[in-house]
Amino acid sequence: MTIERPSLRRNALLACVVLAAAGLAGAPVVPASPQAQPRVPAGQSSTPGAEMPATAAGTGDPWLDAYRDDIDTYGRQYRAAFVDELVRYYAAPRAMAVELLDNGGWRPGDLYLACAISQRRGRPCRHAVERFDPSVGWAPLLESQDMAAGSPDLHRIKRALVATYRRWARPILLDAGLQADFPDLARDPGNRFVAPDATAEAAVDGTH
Repeated sequence: MTIERPSLRRNALLACVVLAAAGLAGAPVVPASPQAQPRVPAGQSSTPGAEMPATAAGTGDPWLDAYRDDIDTYGRQYRAAFVDELVRYYAAPRAMAVELLDNGGWRPGDLYLACAISQRRGRPCRHAVERFDPSVGWAPLLESQDMAAGSPDLHRIKRALVATYRRWARPILLDAGLQADFPDLARDPGNRFVAPDATAEAAVDGTH
């Protein structure tokens, strides 16, 4: 019986394959460079047709700005309760609120302020939403609505925010002006509260 030997050519090819594989195994793996992602300019969204406010400059009122940030936290953790507050107490269309939060890039704290400004002027929430320019922040819009820091109407928005926090059963720290408005709450240890208070409710209701 005759055994046919592999050809020299075939052996040479196999050797080349083995050597090439060994070389690849020992070589460092260089990942392919990912395609550069386009940078989304401030104030714009990666969603076509959606406007994304950047982290907006402040209102000029440090207390209100601090609680805008806290509203962001609450609104992201308790989306349903946050949207319900805007719909029930600030006459915001639910579909609009959800769209701005989900696809428009709006932060909860900024959307809350926009609806509060609009309500003080007897206008729908979209009134301030459409006039807000994230590149300049809140101060110019507030001034255009006669609600600059220290104004009576901006103080009323702050008082209304106290009522919102009571409905959320969320602790809040009152500034000097609000302590004067809510003396019973100001006497609370640590100036914080979570339970509804009839006196506070009457004080808040008296601002509308």
